Amino acid sequence: MDKPMRYSDLDKRKLWTESLEDQSKRNHFNDINPLILEYLQTNRCQGTLLDLGCGSGHMSNLFNEIGFRVTGVDGDYKRIEKAKSKYSGIDFKCYTIKSTLPFEDNSFDVLFSRSVFQYFEHESILKECKRILKKNGSIIMFENLRNNPITRIGRAYLKLTNHKYHSYPWNHFTLSEISKLSEDFENSSLHFFHLLSPLSFLKVFKKYYPVLFRIDQKLLRMKFLRNFAWLVLFTAKNK
Repeated sequence: MDKPMRYSDLDKRKLWTESLEDQSKRNHFNDINPLILEYLQTNRCQGTLLDLGCGSGHMSNLFNEIGFRVTGVDGDYKRIEKAKSKYSGIDFKCYTIKSTLPFEDNSFDVLFSRSVFQYFEHESILKECKRILKKNGSIIMFENLRNNPITRIGRAYLKLTNHKYHSYPWNHFTLSEISKLSEDFENSSLHFFHLLSPLSFLKVFKKYYPVLFRIDQKLLRMKFLRNFAWLVLFTAKNK
C-alpha cells in the first residue's frame, strides 16, 4: 500500500531544494539534484524505493519525506548505525555490496544511486538492479565518470597522499559503458555535467564555480567532450 504524499509538487520542490542545500555546500551536486525530483514528478513515481549506497541516510530520509517507502543499504556499519539513530522510521540494512543484493525479485518501484558504482564491479550489480526492480520501475543513477582530467589528477593525488577514504573509488563508469545501459532498459536519458568546474575544489577557483558551470554546460553540447565529463545522470525504466 502506497504512502500518502504529504506535499504538493511545489512543496516537495521547496523541501527538496532546502534540504539538499542544507546538507552540502558542494555545488557540483546541487546543480544536478533538481533533475532527480523533476524525473520523479514527471514520471509520477511512487511506492517502494531503494537507496543503494545510502551512507548516513540523508537522501533516504528526503525520499521518505516526499512519500516513498524507503530502504537504504550500505556496507559501512558505522554509517548505517548513524542513519538508524537519526532516521528511525526508515529500513536501513548493512550489507557489503559485491555481486548480489539482499532483496527479492521485483521488490522496488524506484532504485536510486549516487556516486556508489565507483566502489564495486558493475555488471553483476546492474543485473541485480534489474532483478529487484519491478517491471517499468525507474532507475536513477547519478554517478562518476572516469576520464575527466581534473578529477583523475585529484584522485591520483589523494591516493598518493594516503587520503583516508572509507573505501577507495576504483571502478568509474566510462562513457561507452554508461551509454550501453540504454540497451538493458527503456526510455533512457543521459545528462552530463562538469568539465572545468571541478577546478573549483581548489580555493583559488572556488568563487568562479558559477561561471565554470555555465561554460561546461555549453561545452557538453558537443558529444565528443562528454567523454571527459565528471558526472552523469542516467534515468530509465526497467523492461
